[in-house]
Amino acid sequence: MRYDVGIFYVSSGGRTRRVAEQINSEFARFIKVRLFNINECHTNDLKRADLLILGSPTYGIGSLHPKWARWRQLLETSCTDFNNQEIAVFVLGDLRHHPKTFGGAIWHFESMLTSLGAQTIGHSTIPGNKAIPAPGLVLDASSGQRLLQDSVANWLAQLWTESTFLSSWSALAHNKDFCAPMCRILDRQSKSLEQGK
Repeated sequence: MRYDVGIFYVSSGGRTRRVAEQINSEFARFIKVRLFNINECHTNDLKRADLLILGSPTYGIGSLHPKWARWRQLLETSCTDFNNQEIAVFVLGDLRHHPKTFGGAIWHFESMLTSLGAQTIGHSTIPGNKAIPAPGLVLDASSGQRLLQDSVANWLAQLWTESTFLSSWSALAHNKDFCAPMCRILDRQSKSLEQGK
């Protein structure tokens, strides 16, 4: 069975899972979405979505969770081709306690996806150092739940405009149930940008 968006994550302490669940809840109101813990699914499930969203905590000294490292081996061994596949990634880190390796998992995601020919969307900057662009969303797990939720909401608004697949949902532009929450998301994004100036 195909679905519009597939969210694949692995979590250590539960924070990555909660972010994945928030993304799932936001999308599920409008399109067909599936949420997968990669400990409980197969790499073939990645091939059934038009847009993939991958999530991981930053593990050890700035690495992906070991389960993602294993999946990379499986995907490369099976010669999986993600050419022109839209993929967005998010990672969590702890800026307060691990500033030197904060969000390091994002670069391992980039390396993995580049080797598989994927097209990444949803680029952002790293919290605490706005000068460093990141090939995905880097979240500071120590920043508090409300700030995490707002950062995710802003990122999802960005994905709606960047994704070729999502932006093709032109019918949603005339759906008041879609427009109202999206306008709130975009308004929060605009205010965040203004405060950052």
